Amino acid sequence: MQHKLSNNARNLLSVLGANFFVMFVGIIQSFLFPKLMGPNQYGYWSMYLLYIGYAGFFNLGVSDGIYLLFGGENYNDLEKGKFKAYFNIILFYLSVFLIIWVLYCFFSQQVTQQLLIMLAIGLSSFLACLINYVVMIDQATSRFNIYSKGHIIEKIAIMAGTIILIKLRNPLVVIMASIIGRMITVFYYYANSKPILYAKHSPYKEALKDMATFFSAGIWMTLAAIGTTAMTGIGRFFIHYQLGVTELGYFSFVLSISGLFTIFFSAIATVLFPMLKRSTGEAYRKQMIILDNLLDWVGILILLLYFPAKSMLSILYPQYESALKILVVLFPLVLLQGRTSMVYYTIYKVERLERQYVYNLIIALLVCVIFSMSSLMVVKDITSVAVATYGAFVVWCIVIVALYNKNSDIKLKYHFGNLLLSVIFLTINLVGLPNGLDVIVTYCVYIPIAIYSTIKAIPDIKHLRYYL
Repeated sequence: MQHKLSNNARNLLSVLGANFFVMFVGIIQSFLFPKLMGPNQYGYWSMYLLYIGYAGFFNLGVSDGIYLLFGGENYNDLEKGKFKAYFNIILFYLSVFLIIWVLYCFFSQQVTQQLLIMLAIGLSSFLACLINYVVMIDQATSRFNIYSKGHIIEKIAIMAGTIILIKLRNPLVVIMASIIGRMITVFYYYANSKPILYAKHSPYKEALKDMATFFSAGIWMTLAAIGTTAMTGIGRFFIHYQLGVTELGYFSFVLSISGLFTIFFSAIATVLFPMLKRSTGEAYRKQMIILDNLLDWVGILILLLYFPAKSMLSILYPQYESALKILVVLFPLVLLQGRTSMVYYTIYKVERLERQYVYNLIIALLVCVIFSMSSLMVVKDITSVAVATYGAFVVWCIVIVALYNKNSDIKLKYHFGNLLLSVIFLTINLVGLPNGLDVIVTYCVYIPIAIYSTIKAIPDIKHLRYYL
């Protein structure tokens, strides 16, 4: 038992280590790229990131199905010939998609820079799908050491591209660095998957039947991942097409800061799923309840970071001064993103409720579209879109909890108290109290709450450490 627990801890540390490096590069991207490129050119980099965020759809749920059905299995026990056949089929249809995309780009008559970016989106998405296939196998079988090393390769390439960016100030530089990094990542992961690559493939007819099973199991997880990305992407699409690329650059600059938190949340969620699938029902329930409670404490601490972050960014990025007001929405939003990815999504995956999760998400996406459209009709400003996105996340979390509690013995909390604190925080700071009064009021209200929450969280932290 002790060996198992220590493996869980090592896996978590390995993934966290890789994600902290990714976070470090994310800091560079978030703080250096906007300054080097300027709002307009940064908007093109943001457009590239926006569209490749949906690349996972082209795996058609197969990789996610493998992840769900083989989660907790031993890599050596896998039938390598079958996985070789799956890979060959995936490679074939991804190549067809890429050819279609390239032809579309050349016949769309776009200007040179946009054409190159669209071609880069296609190639990068192709590579991302190849990476995703083998990464899902590694994560399902707890080969986190291999996954962690491969996870940082693209970021190392982007670091190299950043050096060139200092002179050229062109988003195509880092886009090419990203693609080269993904190419190297593909070689790395597949070099560590030789038992599959060198195996004699199983009959394709049988493989296609298996892949149909993977599709039916995994397409809901794929749709959930894409839908979750769309929850913040919908606002970007509306800004891009109604306010322009420059405003997209402003919005993406501030929103990218949330990525520094979500990388951390993602690292924990990555390790949680295979670990929880091997847990007993009672241990699983305790872990998720503790983690859910701890996020209230984390949320209060995150809110206190708002004023230092805003002051620092206004000094470093005066050209983005007009966009920094949406930071007030970003910090409460981060907590909801963490709760959905670490707690709710993990619970739904472990209990095989991916389809229900997608139904919940569809409701949230419709709300997000309605809120975003309505906000821009009232005020054509990126702040209104940010508030609309936060409102959609609030609705989503309430729907997730309500529909889960309806059919489960485990009763998740709505966390209305924490939501109320976030709404009060938004109200205080969006009203714009004079002479720094907003700072004084916020800290007078939230520092005592933060102290109380920290004391209350200590027993839960000790219990969570035991389960690792």
